[in-house]
Amino acid sequence: MNGGEVSNNAKQGVWVENGTFTLNGGKISQNNHGVLMDSGTFNMTGGEVCYNTHTNDGAGVRVNGGTFNMSGGKIYNNTSNGTGSGTGGVRADGTFNMTGGEIYNNPSTIACSQVLSLATTAKITISGDAKITKTVDGSYSVNGYKGAITISGGTFAGVANAKAEATLS
Repeated sequence: MNGGEVSNNAKQGVWVENGTFTLNGGKISQNNHGVLMDSGTFNMTGGEVCYNTHTNDGAGVRVNGGTFNMSGGKIYNNTSNGTGSGTGGVRADGTFNMTGGEIYNNPSTIACSQVLSLATTAKITISGDAKITKTVDGSYSVNGYKGAITISGGTFAGVANAKAEATLS
């Protein structure tokens, strides 16, 4: 996707299963999950995932399986408004690699991790020019409740911190 907009869907804006989707530009907004992945690959080199909502978590991006690679673009203003685990931004239970781009201001009614993992199969890697801004006290920039987190670069702004109850390297 090089431009345009995917918006106002009652379900996810983009669903990836056994394929590859590349977001170079454009906007995925105002959907019930911006991006939902069950398998396959999503490459985000530019564009925006914003203003999506979900009653559980992962309103912006939900990676149930597969690999989400983010080297550019922005994930922001996505809201989880239910009783789920607490991220409006990215819930990664598969693989989430962030080498660039920005994630910020993704609130939840429970907590407010910008990037969250709840599965032992999750692998979150933050490096390079990645920027994650935490905007709410008492929450986490990156929360690897059960998955593995590797942070070897990037910028954490605001009240930045990371929590891992599994592996943090």
